[in-house]
Amino acid sequence: MKTWIAAAGLALATAGCSGISTTSDWDESYDFSALSTYAWTEQGAEGGVSEIMLRRMYAAVDDDLAVKGFSKADPYT
Repeated sequence: MKTWIAAAGLALATAGCSGISTTSDWDESYDFSALSTYAWTEQGAEGGVSEIMLRRMYAAVDDDLAVKGFSKADPYT
């Protein structure tokens, strides 16, 4: 019985360590190397993401893009 419980616990722990699947898609004919600015559009928190989490995600992306040489632009110009 203890062996079965240990095996079940190990199986659950291993399943919790599995990676997240992601995909991406873009226009292969577009020259992204010519870009140097970016902007956020006005959107609210969607899909169960809280406002604080949304602000944290924006800040993390802002930091990463700044390191790569991008500057934030006004989305309405």
